[in-house]
Amino acid sequence: MTSAAQLYRALEHDRIRDPNRITGALFHEIGSPIPGSARRADALWVPFGVRSGEIEGFEIKVSKADLMRELADPTKAEWAAFCTRWWLLVPIELAEDAADADLPVGWGVMTPPVRKGGRAMHVVKPAATVTPTGDPAVAWAKLLRHRLWAQHDRDVQQDYDRKAFERRQRSLEEAEKRLQDQLGRQRTPAHEAALDSLSAALEQRLGTFWWNRPRAGVSFDDVAEAVADLQTARRATETLTQRGSAEVDNLRWMAERIAGILAAADDRAASRAHQ
Repeated sequence: MTSAAQLYRALEHDRIRDPNRITGALFHEIGSPIPGSARRADALWVPFGVRSGEIEGFEIKVSKADLMRELADPTKAEWAAFCTRWWLLVPIELAEDAADADLPVGWGVMTPPVRKGGRAMHVVKPAATVTPTGDPAVAWAKLLRHRLWAQHDRDVQQDYDRKAFERRQRSLEEAEKRLQDQLGRQRTPAHEAALDSLSAALEQRLGTFWWNRPRAGVSFDDVAEAVADLQTARRATETLTQRGSAEVDNLRWMAERIAGILAAADDRAASRAHQ
């Protein structure tokens, strides 16, 4: 079954063919321009150039039941009043159902490319170009706010990633300095290989970027302390094992001595009895 994400990616692949040649702006999951409404459009395409000023809207439907619910109440598509074209974007297997349905006037039907390896979306039923009944100023203000907030979110994420990278670098530099202080010499290729193996083992157990998760409660000092505790425990185990082995040897020797003494006593007793 084709997913909504796959349909959106097909649309994106069609409309943004060359990232270096911008022909328009594609918006994903954008809220309604009507104040107080929680509805949203699945996708909007704003072309540049000769068609500048137009807005195409897309409602993505992946099942027949979903399609019928949408057509039962077309007013849910609040962005349609602000668009010059409005499309139902459906999987290829729903194309016939969508085209034969009682569509609102002007709505079109589009599917992903029907040709394997194709890029252009397939128009099942063309959407009419209409004059929006909604206030264009409200629509463009909503698009501008959405784009500004999206840029803000990207800036925040980039800043977070940069700081996380810097924290990781500092942690690695501190760990390297501590290791060099302990070894009293520069790291050799063998040390590099050992650190790579240790890092891989820790990431496998604790996950990638485990050093950058405060909630995980694991630091380089914790790892060093755990290794030291493990070594101490192993030494203690070896000591106890050696001591236990020595005690067993002592008991065996004592048992043999006692057995010898008892055997000698039995011999003396037998000798007296014969006399």
